[in-house]
Amino acid sequence: MREIYKAWRFNEPGSLWLLVGIMALTLAMLMQPLSYTLHNEARIAIQVAIVIFVFLQSQFIGLRFKNALNESRFLSEHLQDEIARKTRDLRQQQKELTAIRGELKSASFVDKTTGIYSRAYFENQLEVEWSRCLRESRPLALVLFDLDGSKQINQRYGRGAGDQWLYQFAHKLGEHVRRQTDIAARYGGDEFVLLLPDCDLKEAEKFAAAFMQDIHATSLKLGDEELTFSVTAGLQVVTPDEDSSATEELINKAVVALHQAKDNQRGQVVSYKRKSTTNDNL
Repeated sequence: MREIYKAWRFNEPGSLWLLVGIMALTLAMLMQPLSYTLHNEARIAIQVAIVIFVFLQSQFIGLRFKNALNESRFLSEHLQDEIARKTRDLRQQQKELTAIRGELKSASFVDKTTGIYSRAYFENQLEVEWSRCLRESRPLALVLFDLDGSKQINQRYGRGAGDQWLYQFAHKLGEHVRRQTDIAARYGGDEFVLLLPDCDLKEAEKFAAAFMQDIHATSLKLGDEELTFSVTAGLQVVTPDEDSSATEELINKAVVALHQAKDNQRGQVVSYKRKSTTNDNL
């Protein structure tokens, strides 16, 4: 009865029919004690009232079920739309996050002072080119440059002048990069590196010599003074194979060649040469 009253109060569909049926059933129940003394017509009327109540009650239940089903469908469709919207928003956020990560990664691949590639990018590409040269049995050349006198320039002219000096060198080095696979990068401090895939020793020495001639003829004007460049370089070429050591060996040998050049005469390029030992001379 409480549910029926609530349904009628909130104007649910069919609630009025059900109320009429209840009134008919109530009337039938009140007349039930008199059914034995009434005529057959009265008894039939009571039975009809009961049938009407049952019918109206079934209609009411059917309407409530239909309304519940429609509401469930509406909620389901609304929920699906909300899930689809949230999924689109999530995908958009993922795209934006991927773009931001790409920008941050790209920013980390560029040296802020010189504008050329950073050491991080060089090390990443070194692994890539090492693997490619290993697959194709191609030589891989590495030239390590060291600028002489950067500390003195910073002390005498200031850090800004030192940065200009590094910037000038870096862009001069970049001008000599011709192939897309060649990489010029700042290795750290006043050291720069040049990676030359598919380049043998003769070609690498020719390339490095041409750059050294050009950079030593270049100067940076600061006020009334002109600063020239003194650069020393070490070079190593290797053809990666299955027995080769990792990329660190290539770098280490270029470093050794650089120190050999400094010990011998600054301002030149020296290719790596293994130091002779007593056993070599026997």
